[in-house]
Amino acid sequence: MKFSVGDCVVHRHEGVCKITKIENTDFGDGKIKYYVLKPYFGVAASIIRIPVDKADQIRPHISKRDAQLLVKKLKRSKTVWINDNRKRKEHFQNMIVSGDLEALASIAHTILIKKNEFIKAKKAMPLTDQNLATFCEKLLNEELAVALGIKLEDVETYIAKHSK
Repeated sequence: MKFSVGDCVVHRHEGVCKITKIENTDFGDGKIKYYVLKPYFGVAASIIRIPVDKADQIRPHISKRDAQLLVKKLKRSKTVWINDNRKRKEHFQNMIVSGDLEALASIAHTILIKKNEFIKAKKAMPLTDQNLATFCEKLLNEELAVALGIKLEDVETYIAKHSK
């Protein structure tokens, strides 16, 4: 098995979670071994089950050192904007799932630049882009909060203070 009970992981859609147990459950297709995840943030009663043999939806969260390096790189990251909304969303989700620090920094940097461009143009960011930005920021901020050992609401201040 790739993960153990107590491990902190990142789920591609739910964000940072803790593996609370590994159990065999039968949902009608025979007993299958599942990771049982509890999100760190969000709805307290949420539970997510991921089949152990199909755990590509989760990955280990980044270390504190890697989180610190990521924050330092944010402002120097390349932008990765794709004009096609669907392709951009898919591309960003793949980048997030990869756990690659450069990719995470690029997403955060790109979203910040695009938000500022819309503000300067006195335009509202399109809803699809707002949703994508919110989704990416949620996942990134959650992961940084856990890795850095800070409160979720303190992540933006930490980034502003430590990015170069």
